[in-house]
Order: sequence, then C-alpha cells, then structure tokens
Amino acid sequence: MKNIAFSGIVLAGGFSSRMGMDKALLPVAGVPSYQHVARKLSEVAEDIWVVRRPDQEPVPTSKWVMGVVHDLRPGEGPLAGMEAGLSGMNNDWGMVVPADAPLIRSTLLHMLTSLVTIESSHNLDIQAYVLQKRGQVYPLFGCYRQGVLQEISGLLDNGNRRVKDLLDQIHVRYVTDHEWHSEDPEEVSFWMMNTPEEYRKVCEYAEGAYKE
Repeated sequence: MKNIAFSGIVLAGGFSSRMGMDKALLPVAGVPSYQHVARKLSEVAEDIWVVRRPDQEPVPTSKWVMGVVHDLRPGEGPLAGMEAGLSGMNNDWGMVVPADAPLIRSTLLHMLTSLVTIESSHNLDIQAYVLQKRGQVYPLFGCYRQGVLQEISGLLDNGNRRVKDLLDQIHVRYVTDHEWHSEDPEEVSFWMMNTPEEYRKVCEYAEGAYKE
C-alpha cells in the first residue's frame, strides 16, 4: 500500500457576520481557535496552511502553521478558500477543516486519513472524502485531491460559489456516521462557532481540555 502525504488547510477567511468578530482568532481555553485546528491537523499532515483574506489581521506561523495563503478571490466564500488552500499546499491530498471547529477530534482526522490511504490506492478515481452526519453533508470537513482545482476554478469563474456543486462534479466518497462515530461519539468535531451562543458552548466544553 502506497504511503500518502497530506497537507492541512485551515479555512479562516470568512467575514464572521453572525459572530460579529473574527472567529478564527477567538480564544478557546486561552488559544485562538485556528491554532487548535492547526495543532490537530499537524498530527496527520506534513504542512499546514491557514487561508485568510488579504485585509484580515495576519496570523503568525508557528510549530503547527507553515504559512498563510490569501484568498485568490476575497469574499467569494469557502469554495474560494479551498481554491487558495489547495493551490498553496505541498501534497496531492489536502485535509480541509474550518477554523471555527476547535473541538475537531484528532482520532477522527487519523481515521479519515487512514481511510484515504487504504481506499484511494485501490480506486484512483476518488477525488474527495467528505464527512456526513445523519445524512447531512459537511463539505468543509474532508480530504480533497489537489486535482479538483480545475473544477473549483471553473465554478468560481462562472460565478458559482456553492461547494455542493463541486461535490456534484467530482467523484466523492462520503464517510457516514457508522464509520466515524466511534472516533467522536459526542460529535463535538462538528460544533462550529457561528454565533456567540455557540462560541460559549464550545468554550464551556473546552475549558480544561487544552493545555499549552
């Protein structure tokens, strides 16, 4: 079985309109949210890239973050962020995680990269592995081949910003609940901080869980 190297992509370029402040920089247990995500990704990825808009406050590199890439099309949503991240990464496969999911389980990431390594070596047509939860697709939690850049750029060139339409165009392997649930039975990996109430919920759960 061929060993596969992964890059990590932290999507941190959103406008955080419902939160009212930059979600990526919000502290969770004393650490900015994006750093929690980067630290978890560093367990499975060789290089970690944070995607930001050019007008956003810069984030420093660290032992977890190799660098920052800027949106090629600022303000065009997560699909444009994926375009920038996949363009800048060093490997054929990139694991995408949003910056406001600081509770992402490293066990879930290990399970996903192991699945990609095992299955993609037998089925070279698979272009993405995307998580599902009770039938709902989470396209910003998944692994994508760098080769899907052609489809992403084509959609954005035509004014289409929906990640769902990308999934309709490429060969996707959906990873369902029964496959990943034992790695995160509380499903906290999917707790995202879109509102102040959701942010408080994440912080309450995380208190005491993360230590530098």
